[in-house]
Amino acid sequence: MANACKVCGKEIAAGRQYCSRKCQNKGMVNVETREKIVQLNRQGMTDAETARELGISRARVSDLRALAGLPVIGRSRKTRHECPQCGRSFMAYKSQIHCSLDCAHNASRAKAPKRPCRPCAWCGKAIRVKPSHLRRTEMSFCNKVCQGKWLAVHAGFLAHPENTRKRRPMSTGA
Repeated sequence: MANACKVCGKEIAAGRQYCSRKCQNKGMVNVETREKIVQLNRQGMTDAETARELGISRARVSDLRALAGLPVIGRSRKTRHECPQCGRSFMAYKSQIHCSLDCAHNASRAKAPKRPCRPCAWCGKAIRVKPSHLRRTEMSFCNKVCQGKWLAVHAGFLAHPENTRKRRPMSTGA
């Protein structure tokens, strides 16, 4: 003798109450509970909050919400902030201050004191140097090429008097 599914009415084998797991899930929870889950989900409550409210498990609420075709609503750890540099509103974790790396760099540059200028010791180009570098050295170079040229003239091979005399011709070994 064949039975009918309690939910959809399909004909099923004897001794069974439901035709599928889907019908079983629908049939095991009364209509009031399903309607409450839908209502609480639309109000923005998470599955965990809904489960506490109704006194059923979070997994059961999740299953019923999925069967009803409702979206997952979770608590985000991100909050709305306003960028102090550009004023733009953005979502971020608590520790993030600026909306982008560009704003963070601009804020950092604005806070930093301006470095003093000094001319390059070789080419004379104006360069910005750290105050500590000003105290330590008398010369600054704009790049390694200028530094190399200066060193070749002032500290290189020809800068030493013993290297400036004429050399003897090399013997041919005959």
